Amino acid sequence: MPSIYIALKDLRHALRNPFLLAFMLVLPLLQAGLPYLAFNGLEKGQNVQTTRLWVVNLDQPVAAYPDFRAGTLLIGVFQDESLKTLLELTEADSEAAARQAVETRRADVALIIPANFTASLFSADEHAMLAIHKDPALTLGPAIVQEVVVNFTDGFTGSLLAADVAAAQAEAYGSSLSADKRLEIMRRYGDWALTVGDSLAKGIHPAIRYASISPAQASQPVMKALIGPLMLGMMVFFAYFVGAIAAQSLIREAEQGTLARLLRTPASKAAILWGKFGAVVTVLALQVGLLLGLGAVIFHVSWGDVLPAAANGLGLVVSAAGFGTLLVSFLRSTRQAFLVMGGAVILTGMAGGTMTTTFANLPEFYRIINLFTPQGWVLRGFNAAMTGSNLTEALGPAFVAMMIGLAGLGVGLFNLNRRFA
Repeated sequence: MPSIYIALKDLRHALRNPFLLAFMLVLPLLQAGLPYLAFNGLEKGQNVQTTRLWVVNLDQPVAAYPDFRAGTLLIGVFQDESLKTLLELTEADSEAAARQAVETRRADVALIIPANFTASLFSADEHAMLAIHKDPALTLGPAIVQEVVVNFTDGFTGSLLAADVAAAQAEAYGSSLSADKRLEIMRRYGDWALTVGDSLAKGIHPAIRYASISPAQASQPVMKALIGPLMLGMMVFFAYFVGAIAAQSLIREAEQGTLARLLRTPASKAAILWGKFGAVVTVLALQVGLLLGLGAVIFHVSWGDVLPAAANGLGLVVSAAGFGTLLVSFLRSTRQAFLVMGGAVILTGMAGGTMTTTFANLPEFYRIINLFTPQGWVLRGFNAAMTGSNLTEALGPAFVAMMIGLAGLGVGLFNLNRRFA
């Protein structure tokens, strides 16, 4: 019973301390809330104004391929579904009409395809000049039109080169390449170039192998994937601060003389120390529970299944309480505690990875350094829970974090018991 009374007394004092409350809730929520408010527009996507494009197709076929016009193919590219939200296409009858539309603000960009466009693609002696007439105040729309034209001409030139190489190879083996076969090679190259272009547009390079992600990660929107790790890092970082500050009541009461009076009461020294530790654990449990709940409600953070999330939350509470008790056991004054605790929590927090939770492709040696700190094990367990990993991967780090916390508690209580003997 004395332990419970002491724990409740310390808990009451802790919850009246604005400095401790700031580290419990205000600072972690602020650190995650500011980026959430600043970049919340990413969730809805960018608002890009549609560009009104007028196209004049003056292109004429060449004698070798009377049914083929490259200009018609280029217009088909502008009509692709992926560009419908960016471009509003209108086909004009004359160059003068298209230019006049831009001048009178009925169009944003005018593209004039010259008559020798197809001929220039098939012959090195022909040079065609596509004209882009634009509103000088616009930048994005004209840039999109220019990029489409450049990609189209590059792809078409590549298909011609592929057909020429195939014809040269066939000739080297005493054969010849028919016109139909040449068109087939050009078509296949065009299909390949289109596939590569679609991949690059999605941020995927065909020469790079990408690691697979879990369904839980794939279903997370951009902001959830960003704010979740940030909220996790801040919760772990400030939990160790709160554990150290709450455990500091032992030093403060020793300086004020109230601890000496408490030790002269019938309550045993063990009951007093356990009561102090119980208050630290309760404060941390309140902090972690509130941050998990508020993170889910306010920032829509997905902490994973209940069992691994609760186990890692318990690991965080025990390890932070043991860490704070261990630090306090080596300190003699509150003035000394302010410097030593702050330095120890910041250094172990940085080494544990609390400041780099949103970083990708961190060096392997840094991930190894993380595991020399209790914060690193807590982060590993929570990350496994949040990404939907199996229970072993999520519960193992939580168990290690609890063992580290209990070891710190044992050493801390031993030092304190000897100190106040």
